[in-house]
Amino acid sequence: HSPAEFVFDFTRMLPGVPQAKVYARIIMTPQHAKSFLLALQENIKKFEEQFGEIKVMAEQRPKTFGFKPQDKST
Repeated sequence: HSPAEFVFDFTRMLPGVPQAKVYARIIMTPQHAKSFLLALQENIKKFEEQFGEIKVMAEQRPKTFGFKPQDKST
């Protein structure tokens, strides 16, 4: 990310492959990224009201998606 843009990379990770392959990249302004977040939150809320809570198990959530976290100290 930068002050002018948010970058969303959609990747595919395969077992035994050390690096994810980017299949799509979407670049948005921070304002559009926040609008997207709000729309997604609203739609998830409506979905859960109709179909029940979407459960996400902690062990199923990758922490880095194949990318190393950025060192905040530099």
